[in-house]
Amino acid sequence: MKIARNIANVAATLVLGDLLARQVATAVYASPDAVQSIRRLLMSVGVLKPDSSYDIDGPLLIAILVVSVAIVGVAVWAINIGARRYRQAAHH
Repeated sequence: MKIARNIANVAATLVLGDLLARQVATAVYASPDAVQSIRRLLMSVGVLKPDSSYDIDGPLLIAILVVSVAIVGVAVWAINIGARRYRQAAHH
């Protein structure tokens, strides 16, 4: 039972994280200057050199996916804790 719950939690986290990442990426790329603004931000903090021809689209999409999955993972974890506490309170 615990293995099935863990598999369901991981599956929900990955699927919902992917859906969130798609929404965020769509919003980021819908704005005409969003990627250039991110590029300028990375240059100002020293991550990219001003003359760099490095394409940030791939790493940006991966970063959006990782952050989205992490956010959804925390939400699923919090829901699991809330559900566990609710079940414990209902039994007492």
